Amino acid sequence: MDQYVFSRRQEHESGSWTLCLIVSLCLVFLAGCASGDRPPLLIGGQEVVYPATARAEQLEGEVVVGYDVTQTGSVENAMVITSQPPMVFDHAAIETVRSWRFQPARKDGRAVPAPDRRSTLSFKLDSKDPYPEL
Repeated sequence: MDQYVFSRRQEHESGSWTLCLIVSLCLVFLAGCASGDRPPLLIGGQEVVYPATARAEQLEGEVVVGYDVTQTGSVENAMVITSQPPMVFDHAAIETVRSWRFQPARKDGRAVPAPDRRSTLSFKLDSKDPYPEL
């Protein structure tokens, strides 16, 4: 009987501690939201399409794309900053970034544009090929 009571007490204390931790984390999260400031959050877009010629040649690489996120969450002014190998994945990277949709950035609780964003898109082949055919 003592063992059972001890286990139940541990379970109760552990549950209380877990609940306290969850409540604390929620308060920290809500305090951050209350400030009304946050960067844009990616919410959707098309999958990266691996170029057929690069796939056939077993090429891998990455592209750094610069772009602006508008006040409504769409992408404008997408352009290649750097790419390796040059020109192989540029078109696929630009098309992918142009398809992205964001929850707009917020400043003082209001939607605002987020210019000069940069993202690196990596193109890697492996046995679990996640890229759709072009």
